[in-house]
Amino acid sequence: MPLTDPELELFSELLQDDPGAESFPRVGEELHRRGRSKEAYDILRRGLAANPHHDKGWETFVHVAQAVGDHVAVLEAIENVDADPAVNAGLARIRISALEKTGQRTRVRAACHRFLELHPGDAEVTKTLNRLDAPPPSTERTARDPFLTVDRAEAYVAQGRVDKAIRAYRRILYRHPHDVGVEKRLFELVEMPYEHDWIEDDLSEEILKADLTATGPAPIIDTPSPSIGHPDDEQTQPHSIEEIERTLAEIAARRQQLLEGSNTQTPLEGRKFIYGGVDDDEEEETARTEMLGFSGTYKGPT
Repeated sequence: MPLTDPELELFSELLQDDPGAESFPRVGEELHRRGRSKEAYDILRRGLAANPHHDKGWETFVHVAQAVGDHVAVLEAIENVDADPAVNAGLARIRISALEKTGQRTRVRAACHRFLELHPGDAEVTKTLNRLDAPPPSTERTARDPFLTVDRAEAYVAQGRVDKAIRAYRRILYRHPHDVGVEKRLFELVEMPYEHDWIEDDLSEEILKADLTATGPAPIIDTPSPSIGHPDDEQTQPHSIEEIERTLAEIAARRQQLLEGSNTQTPLEGRKFIYGGVDDDEEEETARTEMLGFSGTYKGPT
């Protein structure tokens, strides 16, 4: 059962005084569940140093060490738990993965054969075994973007840009999903150290946008700021806050005057007031009277 925030805080404080307390695997497991695997890793390390015979602690540490990418620690921890594929297939798969990622090909092959004897047809372990025997990726392979080739990806590796090589290989693999050689090379590159921590997020779009060809940010287009005036009017600098506030106050006052004078003004007077006062136009008033059938102030039904 997950720990509540107060429980997690309380147990964490207790572990500061007693790292090997019985609660350390539970705290590590909860932190890992919350995505705080590095914190869980440290707590479990200290707990196992103080209490090295805690089976649950070792098993939890296997999963956490795998999550943070410490494959050597995975193999060390797995020696303290029962990872026999006949007993715990999940831990056996983790052990095979850690062996492959630490380059122990002979041990990987033996572990795969042992696992498949007990669980024939297991997709994950079968794929691992196939990678061991896969040839190098064919130089004829390309992504849907013909610029991204195997040769281009390897050129990126030679330049130290492992992030760009991974990007290229992922897009090649998307187009050729069953190419074990490409998959093997991609697997090797992902395990290489590189400085670009953002690559995982950056590559998330590759599976969704296989035809993506952009290599940089979109260009910034310098467009003029929108204005209320006529499009041919000369652009002016933005008004200050004081000017804007003064204009709003004038608009509010004018609106109030309109509301107060709307009951006594003739239509023409109202029009003159709204539009800033126009010259008297008796002809317009006469025409309006003839068209509407009345003049002066509306007095209601008689």
